[in-house]
Amino acid sequence: MVKINEANFITELLLAIPEFKNIHEEEKEYHEIGVNTILSDLKCFAENYQKRKNQEMLKRIAEFILRCDIESRDEVKNAIWVSFFETMNEDTIQAICKYLPTKYYTKIQEFLTAVDETSRRGAELRRDGN
Repeated sequence: MVKINEANFITELLLAIPEFKNIHEEEKEYHEIGVNTILSDLKCFAENYQKRKNQEMLKRIAEFILRCDIESRDEVKNAIWVSFFETMNEDTIQAICKYLPTKYYTKIQEFLTAVDETSRRGAELRRDGN
């Protein structure tokens, strides 16, 4: 199996989740900006499948995201956290995490807690004028 990196990301994504192809074709110019924009659209794609309770698709998305995190050492690894998980709704996170190892779920929760704390501190600083 080929390791996922920025150069082959969309190819590997479409092999794992061919249903994403229409979105990619519609947003191709936008997706050329980088992997963050693709993962942002994949997050919306996952949220839509969660609303439909499509467990098979959520499982495939979870497996692909886990593979990205394990194999990537470039922008892909960062983007899965910032563009995929950071703004995902809680219901979808819970649905996807059913298909991830427990230690990965813990890692996601720790990341989201840190993001929330950073956002809260930033808001407090702005409110206090510092």
